[in-house]
Amino acid sequence: THDKTAVYSFAAPLRAGAVLAGADADVEAALAQFGSRLGLAYQLVDDLIGAFGTDEQAGRPAGADLREAKQTALIALARATASWGVVSDALALAHTSPIAVRHAQEMLDGSGARNELERLVGEALGEARALIVPGRLPAATAFMLGDLVNAVEARIP
Repeated sequence: THDKTAVYSFAAPLRAGAVLAGADADVEAALAQFGSRLGLAYQLVDDLIGAFGTDEQAGRPAGADLREAKQTALIALARATASWGVVSDALALAHTSPIAVRHAQEMLDGSGARNELERLVGEALGEARALIVPGRLPAATAFMLGDLVNAVEARIP
């Protein structure tokens, strides 16, 4: 998950922008770390949207990741719970109907995997916010980075 989105879509472009702008090495490193944390949060939120989001949020039918049996961070967390047996059974039927998708969502909720994934999202967003240090970056840049964090947070279903 981290390499999939965080590095290529967030950390590397921010680092490249810092280099092109002539930022010092500390700012370059901070922006890359910010991008890494924000990119991770983005991907984890995307996993939540794929399982629990609306059609509009996902850009496809709600619960599509569950119907397609995608192996996401949410599923990895569910595997680590005592409820995995019932979750796995529900996921195996998710492709059969919207009711089966809803049942799989309920089992994932009940397992605690959704709450744990939301906690990890909050942790990554908090780490990204902590890297926006006043005075270290130009005010407009800090404001824009804060807006990016808020935009990712607003996507949480």
